[in-house]
Amino acid sequence: MAINGVAVGITVTGAVFLYSGLTNKSVLSVIQNVITGKTPETAKASAEATTDTAEASAAPLTSTSGTTSADFASTTYTGASGTLSSAQVGALWEQYGGNPAKTTYAQGVVNAESGGNPLATSSNPDGGTNVGLYQLDTRGVGSGYSVAQLQNPATNTQITIMATKNGTDWAEWADPFVDQHGTGGNI
Repeated sequence: MAINGVAVGITVTGAVFLYSGLTNKSVLSVIQNVITGKTPETAKASAEATTDTAEASAAPLTSTSGTTSADFASTTYTGASGTLSSAQVGALWEQYGGNPAKTTYAQGVVNAESGGNPLATSSNPDGGTNVGLYQLDTRGVGSGYSVAQLQNPATNTQITIMATKNGTDWAEWADPFVDQHGTGGNI
């Protein structure tokens, strides 16, 4: 009897949501712990012992091509004030598994949100801080991550790819670009 991949995926997704709800942790922080290989016990111990400085140097996320988020942390960005160009944003989107058909849309969101500045921050009406290229809210899509982690372009992009369902659902973003083009990632 063959294993149904869709059924396994649905089961795993359900388990992540169930665990997230039972432990009162964000789904993204649970996924982050799974990606970094932390068990619930090591995640708890790590969270208790970690400061924002230590979080910034946490194990980097790795793309399918083997490039890590640390590789982008040390990159010199071209453009005014250390900003990423639209081409760099697109390359980062695709390198970390973003749907190539949604690259232009992702570039538009970054342009509207941060102008390509990976260090950009702004206040969010919910009391959180919007951080980085895609302006991830520390009390929303970016919860569970430090400001320093969200300022890493690779990490910010990877979280955005997951949160937007690979560029198909931008409902969490409220900016003129999304307002003009809709939340489905189509232009």
